[in-house]
Amino acid sequence: MTNVHPLIVHFPVALLSLYVIIECLSIFSRKINNKFFNSKLLLLFVWTIWALLALSSWEIAEKIIWNSELVYLHSEIAEQMYTIYITITIIYIIKIIIQKNYIKYYKDIQEKLDTILSSRIVKICIVLLSLCGFVLLSITGALGAAITHGPDIDPIVQFIYNLFL
Repeated sequence: MTNVHPLIVHFPVALLSLYVIIECLSIFSRKINNKFFNSKLLLLFVWTIWALLALSSWEIAEKIIWNSELVYLHSEIAEQMYTIYITITIIYIIKIIIQKNYIKYYKDIQEKLDTILSSRIVKICIVLLSLCGFVLLSITGALGAAITHGPDIDPIVQFIYNLFL
């Protein structure tokens, strides 16, 4: 059963990598941002569902492997990364609710939220959050590699392992 966790985890890593690239590019052009908005939301939505599977497979793997500080740290950083990307997903869902005019009776609130969520500052914050999430994703992956293959598997894993433990 421990082989299921890496299989389930690598697909969402690819989704997030693609999402971060599109998110970073979209900050430079409103046209790119508008054109790929639905793609970004789809990537985040599919990732969210897939990540739930990865988190549940992790609990199984954690019970089978061992309970150590390394396993705990890997799990904690993965949960922080998950929180960041769920926050971004919720922001995008709120943007869609506002843009599709689902809030019919509260026009003032809808207009204010639309103004806030469409601001350049919020876009920059989303890009920065996505980059922070990507850093956490990379750290989580390196710690996962240290768990399965040992901390000396490559220089990056060794650096991150020594940085945290």
